[in-house]
Amino acid sequence: MPTAQYTTADIPALLARARRCLEEAGHIVDVVSDLINVNAPVTRMPLELLTDIFIGIADECYTSHVSDGPGAPGRPYRWVTLSHVCRRWRAAATDSPRLWRNVVVSENPLARRAFELSRPAPIRVYAEGHLVVQGSDAKDLLDDVLKDTPRVLSARLY
Repeated sequence: MPTAQYTTADIPALLARARRCLEEAGHIVDVVSDLINVNAPVTRMPLELLTDIFIGIADECYTSHVSDGPGAPGRPYRWVTLSHVCRRWRAAATDSPRLWRNVVVSENPLARRAFELSRPAPIRVYAEGHLVVQGSDAKDLLDDVLKDTPRVLSARLY
C-alpha cells in the first residue's frame, strides 16, 4: 500500500493491525510446528515415562552437586534445559511436583521456582550457610522452607 494514503492519525490503527498479523503468524507457526512434531517417536512416549526420565536426570544433577560439597560450582538445575525442548516437555516438567523435589537454597531464581513447583511433594534441601545471609533471596527461601518442615525429607546445611 502506498504511504501517501495514510496520515499520522492512521498510525494507531496500523500498529494494531500489524500486531494482529504478528499474533496470527505466531499461531500459524505453532500449528505447523505441532503438525511436524506429531509424528516424532518421542511424542508417542507416555508422559509418565518422560517424567520418570526427567526425575532420574534431575536427581543425578542434585546428587553430583551435593557430593561435590560446600562451595562447589555445580549447577543443580542444569536439567531444566530439558523443559525448553518443546511445549510437551515443558508441561511434563512443570506438572510434576516430584521433579522439583531437590531444592538447593541459593540466589538462583530456579531455587524458588523448584520450591513452589514441588508442592505438595516431599523435598530434599541443600543449603550452604555462607550463601544464606540476612536480606537475601536465599535467606527468604530458607525461611519459607523451614515453615514447611513437614515436607522436608532430608536437609544438608553447611
